Amino acid sequence: MTNVFDEHEEKPTAHKSCRGYLCARDRRGPDKTYCNRSLPVAARMGRLLTRAARTKELKAQTDYNEGAASQPYATKSDRGLSSLHLAHNWVVNGIWTLPSPARSGFASYLLGGWQFSGIYSASSGAPFTTYVNGRNAPDLTRNAGRQHPDIVAGRNNSNIVSGTTAGCSFSGGTLVPYNGTAGVTPGQKLGTPDLYFDPCAFFLPPAGFYGNAGRNFLIGPGFSNVDFSLLKNTHVGIHEGSRLEFHADFFNLFNRANFGPPTGTPGTQTLNAANRQPVAGAGLLTKVVGRERQVQFGLKLIF
Repeated sequence: MTNVFDEHEEKPTAHKSCRGYLCARDRRGPDKTYCNRSLPVAARMGRLLTRAARTKELKAQTDYNEGAASQPYATKSDRGLSSLHLAHNWVVNGIWTLPSPARSGFASYLLGGWQFSGIYSASSGAPFTTYVNGRNAPDLTRNAGRQHPDIVAGRNNSNIVSGTTAGCSFSGGTLVPYNGTAGVTPGQKLGTPDLYFDPCAFFLPPAGFYGNAGRNFLIGPGFSNVDFSLLKNTHVGIHEGSRLEFHADFFNLFNRANFGPPTGTPGTQTLNAANRQPVAGAGLLTKVVGRERQVQFGLKLIF
């Protein structure tokens, strides 16, 4: 790991929140901690198959809310996961060269020279924060909409984004049982693009107070992608070593939609501080990361 600290600054240390990891801590400006450990694996099975895998586990924390602070006079209240934090990353790749069933003749040209390769990538989701729309505490900050709501007792970062919602309605910012007309309908599945987190897990603190929901304590959807390539080499008789190379590349082979975490309004905004009512569309996923399936073909003559 590159040392980003000069001789007059604090050197990387095994920070107590990152035991078992290679850690670095930077006190220049907002306090930042980066912890990382990785496990690369490579293997070759004869001449036909080569494979490699890399697993990375990390934890990145800051005490600064990228963009603006939720409590400008108590920045330590924003201590939490960095917006760049991805807890787990796993990449596996392999190349498989098919043996030719014949050494010469038409069968060799048709069935020989094939090679398959693929890359599978997966990672944990990015963290995100839920906010109050407007200012519940009149602190006259430059950026409105950065304050946090309160969390209902018993709710945590696991059951807020999984299972089903019990439903609720709001009266003056306070949770009440679902009234059948307005609010969150019971029984909806959480963790979906239409309702990723449960708005019923939050309520407005009393006017003039900050909420107790932490920064970046929820984790967005994970990422998964498969890229696949098919290669065919055919020798041609121009001179020794000349060949015709055909390849077909498939990016995002299974055309998986990888959603990013909720962002902006209404995605992360839960309650409106002005009218103390819920924000319509809270928990909605609107951003896709990565790309849709793409296919490309190529033909190259090497001589």
